[in-house]
Amino acid sequence: MTVTTETFQLVLNAIRTSGHPCLIAHRHPDGDTLGAAVAAYHLFKKLGKAPILACLDEIPGYLSFLGEEVTLTHELPDPSAVDLAMAFDASSADYTGFDPERVLALKPLVVVDHHATNTEFGTINLIDREAAATCEIMFAVITALGIAIDKRIATALLTGIFTDTNGFENANTTDHVLTIASSLLRKGARLRLITKQIFKSRKITTLKLWGRALERLRKNQELGIATTVLTLDDLSACGAREEDAEGLANLLNIIADVNAALILRETSDGMIKGSLRTTSDAVDVAKLAQLLGGGGHKKAAGFSIEGRIEKTASGWKVV
Repeated sequence: MTVTTETFQLVLNAIRTSGHPCLIAHRHPDGDTLGAAVAAYHLFKKLGKAPILACLDEIPGYLSFLGEEVTLTHELPDPSAVDLAMAFDASSADYTGFDPERVLALKPLVVVDHHATNTEFGTINLIDREAAATCEIMFAVITALGIAIDKRIATALLTGIFTDTNGFENANTTDHVLTIASSLLRKGARLRLITKQIFKSRKITTLKLWGRALERLRKNQELGIATTVLTLDDLSACGAREEDAEGLANLLNIIADVNAALILRETSDGMIKGSLRTTSDAVDVAKLAQLLGGGGHKKAAGFSIEGRIEKTASGWKVV
């Protein structure tokens, strides 16, 4: 782990001394932010503490199993009500979806993340940019605390690792990652459930939505980028929800002879969410995402901009 011993010990001490922690999963939660937050939630419960798990958005259906035995709030508590805050898998305070000033008012604020673009906005920043997932970092934290990892914690951690490696398919799947996954399986992680929920539980409405995106897929010959769009009207017409678009970006990552794939989709809050993927070692999509106010990893990144998507005679454009 590429984290100083001093920083690691500060995190362990903060966890040991906290009685009322607030655990923050980022907006539009995915398997890694939820897996890490839920694992921490059960960790604090085992320590006899009273954790709060905060996320601006609901847990998406395909990850609903992580919400079992967890109480979720969609608001941040008053700073006086907590003695520790931990933000998971968020590269910046605004990426949590909450008011950044309210996030920063929670102290001490421990940021646990693996994004190369993390702004280190915490009081304590546990950032391992070489880790495959935030859940990989949390595995090290829980192990160092000497707390037994039960089936619930193991399943939560494996979910984050599984999703952020795209089912152990991406280049970030190292021997160390597989060793951790093996350890979590021995501790009862429900890999079959995770696999089913992530890859084998798509609804007809989801596939209809994806069909629209695939039909619009185009390749920019000059840049070598494959692009597509989804609008709120598409969701309505397909009877789909915003969460149904999740996973589409990884599907487009199988396209041959492109440098990168980009999906632009409208969200209900008046924003456009961009998801970038690449398999090319020569392309860093995180740098492009940063230019648009986002961030992520070299091969998987995202951003959000204000606007809507409009069809014109020459194609789709952002207005």
